[in-house]
Amino acid sequence: MKKTDCLYIQMLGGFSMVYDGKPVAFGKGNQSRFLQLFQLLMLYKDTGIAKDRLIEAFYGWSEVGNKNNSLNNLIYRLKKQLVAAGFPDEDYVTVKNGKCTWCGSMPVWVDALEVEHNYKQAEAAEQDAEKLHYYKKVCELYRGELLPQLASEDWVIVESLRLKGLYETSVRKLGEMMMNRREYQQAYQIYSEAAAFYPFGEWQIGQAESLMQMERYEDAYKLYKETVRLYSEELGLTQSQHMLDYLQEMSGKLLLQEEPLEEIMERIQEETTEGAYYCNYPSFIDTYRVLCRVADRSGRSIFLMSCTVKQMQIEKEKKNSDRVAEWLKKSITAALRRGDMYTRYSKSQYLILLTGMKQEDSEVICQRIRRKFGQYSGTDGYELSFAIASAIKF
Repeated sequence: MKKTDCLYIQMLGGFSMVYDGKPVAFGKGNQSRFLQLFQLLMLYKDTGIAKDRLIEAFYGWSEVGNKNNSLNNLIYRLKKQLVAAGFPDEDYVTVKNGKCTWCGSMPVWVDALEVEHNYKQAEAAEQDAEKLHYYKKVCELYRGELLPQLASEDWVIVESLRLKGLYETSVRKLGEMMMNRREYQQAYQIYSEAAAFYPFGEWQIGQAESLMQMERYEDAYKLYKETVRLYSEELGLTQSQHMLDYLQEMSGKLLLQEEPLEEIMERIQEETTEGAYYCNYPSFIDTYRVLCRVADRSGRSIFLMSCTVKQMQIEKEKKNSDRVAEWLKKSITAALRRGDMYTRYSKSQYLILLTGMKQEDSEVICQRIRRKFGQYSGTDGYELSFAIASAIKF
């Protein structure tokens, strides 16, 4: 059998197939039941798939009278679709004992099955060199979520999560092995690819560790700042305690080049701006803890305030969801003093650190923020809620 006689199928990160060296397409778009049936048969090419599962996948919620007959008809018509697309004229599916099995004569290569095969080989291998080889293959083959164009289908969700789990386990084990072998650049590459697929999988921890082992402290610091921005500012997600702990640890390990004090002061000097000071969440935590210590000694008041925005109009929520948090950020900056500090805690909530004030003054602050927010949002479709508590425990 010539190599070009093989059927090559990609399902990870998108769908495509090549037969006899040429791209193949059939059915009418990604939602075609013929195409989905073919994809399911390919995913279970080695084991077959129960007819009940296919019926559930295609007719589970429909009002089709005889679902079994409908599936049999779909299987029969699939052959005609494949032949029309350029495949040999032969039977492709056998149905026996309630199971459907692919029986085409040509060799078939499926990236999703290759990921699973190499993962099993890695887990079964006894030598580290073998494990390393097969885990690398898993990472090379994985190109993202299974069939993203069908991401809402139940059967795709189940299989996609399973394959994602194999990939993430491979990344962790491969990364650990490379770090132990002092192959820091290769480890960094593996973690970076994983972070590109799943930015919120905390793969930045592995990236940073690799960079610091290579003494690339400036790059590690840039990654640290970008990670904080990605979580806190861009998507408004709160870092897990594991990520927070590591960001704190990493910031303590980052070492810059020795410089005269005057140059250091110039580097860290804030540009003159009006209004409250915004900082990322990890920095806010450090500042909060330091000021609490100072307040314990000086007796100066310190309060923590939360400000949460809720959208009351569904249509406006869909239209303005990406802008509301920015409006609130501008409102807090403009409404507070230069000595006050705040951070973004979640997609819809900010934390504000207030010093040297009385709790009864908080209502004035809330009204200022509401007034400023109204100017930016220009609508009454939003509601701001506040909570305040003393940071000093008596």
